[in-house]
Amino acid sequence: MAYDPPLIDDVDFSGPAGALVALDFDAVDFPLVAAADPYVVGVGLAVSVVRRYQVTLPLAVAMADARVFDCALGKISWSAKVIIGGVDVSGQLSGLLRIEAEEDAARIATFDLLPASAAQLAALEGAAVSIDITVFGGGYSATRRRFTGVVESVKFSAAERVAELACRDGYQDRIRAAGGEATARALFGGLETVSPKIVAWNADEPDPSGYFAAVLDTVPGATFIDGSGSWRVVSWDIGTPARTYTANDMFDPGPVVETAQRAELPRAVVATLAHRFLRLHNVELGLNWQEPGRVNYLTRFIQPPTKSMVAQVLESLGDWFVKGTAVLESPAPGSYPVIVAPITAYYYVHESLAPLLIRSLSATVCRRWCQEVERRYQVTVDLDGLSGRDEVISRGIRSEFDASGWENGRRSEPALGIYSANPPPGSEDEPEPTGYEALEAPWPPANGSLDHFADLSSADVQEACRHVIAEATRKAAEWRRRQRVSFDRPADLRLEIGNVVGVNAYGVAAVGQVSAWSESYDLDSGGCVGGYTLATPNGDGAATGFTAAITVPSVSIIKSLITPSLSNHIGADANTPDAWVNPDLLSGYLCNTLPTSDFYDDTAPAYETQFRVVLPEIPASFRDPVVEDLEISADITLADSGLTITF
Repeated sequence: MAYDPPLIDDVDFSGPAGALVALDFDAVDFPLVAAADPYVVGVGLAVSVVRRYQVTLPLAVAMADARVFDCALGKISWSAKVIIGGVDVSGQLSGLLRIEAEEDAARIATFDLLPASAAQLAALEGAAVSIDITVFGGGYSATRRRFTGVVESVKFSAAERVAELACRDGYQDRIRAAGGEATARALFGGLETVSPKIVAWNADEPDPSGYFAAVLDTVPGATFIDGSGSWRVVSWDIGTPARTYTANDMFDPGPVVETAQRAELPRAVVATLAHRFLRLHNVELGLNWQEPGRVNYLTRFIQPPTKSMVAQVLESLGDWFVKGTAVLESPAPGSYPVIVAPITAYYYVHESLAPLLIRSLSATVCRRWCQEVERRYQVTVDLDGLSGRDEVISRGIRSEFDASGWENGRRSEPALGIYSANPPPGSEDEPEPTGYEALEAPWPPANGSLDHFADLSSADVQEACRHVIAEATRKAAEWRRRQRVSFDRPADLRLEIGNVVGVNAYGVAAVGQVSAWSESYDLDSGGCVGGYTLATPNGDGAATGFTAAITVPSVSIIKSLITPSLSNHIGADANTPDAWVNPDLLSGYLCNTLPTSDFYDDTAPAYETQFRVVLPEIPASFRDPVVEDLEISADITLADSGLTITF
């Protein structure tokens, strides 16, 4: 049924507002009947102008009643009522009245108006507009408000005295009016899956439009404002169609099937959440040392080390801290026999020097450090596209933590303090923690690790993962929904964004959702043509959505470092090794035989007298940044239209 109505040049449409216009598919001629009464125009395969002296309105029925929209009845009539600024201007309409709607966009209406005065023309811009369409068919009628909005722009032709009006429904204004996060979230009807760690509402500098767009990326559905001005949210679900259109309901050439271009359809949608956090490590090593021995003090005249020497070393271990209290044991005062064959000599420790000397050391030293970790949670939705590329969604969250303050805290006071005995009164009170104990939490296990999310919780990470899964679901559904079926027919006021309807005509069978429509009402010819686009995706279910079980892994890394061997290294001695020892490996007490000893050798290596503790290096695998890739286990379902084409 090709729709190509002839032009009508000499018919007077100056009748009252809301004149009845009819589609007549059975008309084969169009006799013009001159009369003073208003005309009823029929438009279909041909156009007939019918004179009616009395018009009796048919019985009004609900919009769901198919009888008023049944093209097979042969005649569908319509009338338009346009209110601008509270004034009915239906009688001033001219030309084409067109209304367009689509998902996630403003509804638009355009029409021509013959303004009655300059004052009326001046009052048009910004005025409120409503458009009601009434259809008549099969002896019944139904009315629906098809547009509510404001006049966006006016273009006036002075010669023709015609004003072209473009109107919008305030979709963007409704979004911009969101005064807070709760108000903005309410626009999605609970279909959103948003993580505040990825998309946060900025109360200091609100950006409702930006926030809306970011959250919409997680919604498996569409938003729009209906003809009555109400905000709507519809899921991208395809179930049982409310009605199915056949060839008898459409204009030729019938349904048109459109698929996504090969160069556009990606191979897959790959969504990644990168969570950046710090892995906290800890190692503990035991330090043990014994004095060189009294025989060496007597025969090699070695000076015994002092507690202050050892304590100073323990206080300057760089990134290492003493855990608890180091045990620095002093020799007991007295005279000790030492057998130096063939005689017995005595080593004497004076009671005034004993507290200052050290006989043995026992301590635990700890080091902790952080390692940067980027854990990437990934979900992939295969689309089987032939473009050879992937549609990539990349989001990130970061755990904020002051690592420098955690790794390095206050150093402890010298292990010996400043008193060797008899401290002043009150100094024995519980001291403030220092050294390792003064470092801030958290505390990784000994020789282990801890994945520290700081200001984030595992629930936050799981929520962020669901956010990117939702984005992947919507993006995949958008690509699938680029497979569309469109058709033209007499305007069907029952159709609205999100409606599920079927098509079974010319070998094309499918069930889809209305994703866009336009309706044109020709005040001159009487035509009322509706163009409707159905999203008819290839999917695997009736509803678009996902389920996911997300587990945040718990990683524990056990480390085992070589404990330094604290020995005594005696230089300038007959027994000093001739070969140089790597100085980086010398740990313990370094001293020299005095020249007055029989063991003195001025050709042997000599040391700077000192106490050394050389601690092992941390392997690079525990220090360098690391990336961990994890695949999210998610069940993503995309609605299916069941589209088939039969030749």
